[in-house]
Amino acid sequence: MEEKDPLTHKVIDCAIAVHRTLGPGQLESGYQTCLTHKLTINNNPFVVERSVTLKYRKIFLEMNFTIERLIDGIQRFRV
Repeated sequence: MEEKDPLTHKVIDCAIAVHRTLGPGQLESGYQTCLTHKLTINNNPFVVERSVTLKYRKIFLEMNFTIERLIDGIQRFRV
């Protein structure tokens, strides 16, 4: 079994904790606000709604691509 990156594990734990507390069927904005709070109190560095460059097979695509939470400064994604 492949080991998870420690940061990935921490972020998933925060998301699960929020979902367990709020339960299913809430508005997305509620989950987002609570996840922002949970990430903050757990000292996970992040920024909200960040524009990023999408990388597709060695090509960087300039487009209006915004992610909701950018955790720990990761700026490029691979498809």
